[in-house]
Amino acid sequence: MIENIHYEKLTWPEINEAVKENKIILLPIGSIEDHARHLPLDTDSFIVTEVCKRVATFFHGQVLVMPTVVYGYHPYRMDFPGGITISWEVFTKLLEEITLCLAHHGFKKILLINGHGSNHPLVQIAARRVILEYPDVQCAMLSLWEIEEFQDAFRKVRESEYPGGASHAGEVETSIYLALASKNVKMAEATKDISFPKSKYFYTDLFSVKSP
Repeated sequence: MIENIHYEKLTWPEINEAVKENKIILLPIGSIEDHARHLPLDTDSFIVTEVCKRVATFFHGQVLVMPTVVYGYHPYRMDFPGGITISWEVFTKLLEEITLCLAHHGFKKILLINGHGSNHPLVQIAARRVILEYPDVQCAMLSLWEIEEFQDAFRKVRESEYPGGASHAGEVETSIYLALASKNVKMAEATKDISFPKSKYFYTDLFSVKSP
């Protein structure tokens, strides 16, 4: 059995063996963009990568993790220094090409794991394209905040205000990054700054206040 969880660390004969073992492929997708003054640019990419690695370890021998697609789609944040955004056409095509290659090599179960908000609809398109090209392949996507167990766990410990406190660079992303690599978080620079307009019908928050 192939035990290494990292796709890129395998040899081509090991890839053939992984296909025979019907491994599930996880493709982490993030972004390089500003996350307030206290979090690094790689917040989305780092978190989604760590989640995928831990999932693969939990499901021992069943999962392979692809190298992370670290660049995402966020043209609206380019006023902040450091961000690297990819046009939606190129970004979607890149994901299609990667997943089509995986299908070509014989992998039948591919899950695209997204860690950045504006990537979501584009990742959906890429996953659908693979299914159309390879009807026998199960290719799906999800964004981290869609996982109901994640939602439930956060609701129990939430301290930030709703809505807004668990949005971009808020309580969730800050807490996870602190847990994984606190040395990279500059909490002295963190401020309570929910600038997005709030109303009953127009607001931003990654987590609902109760289960749907």
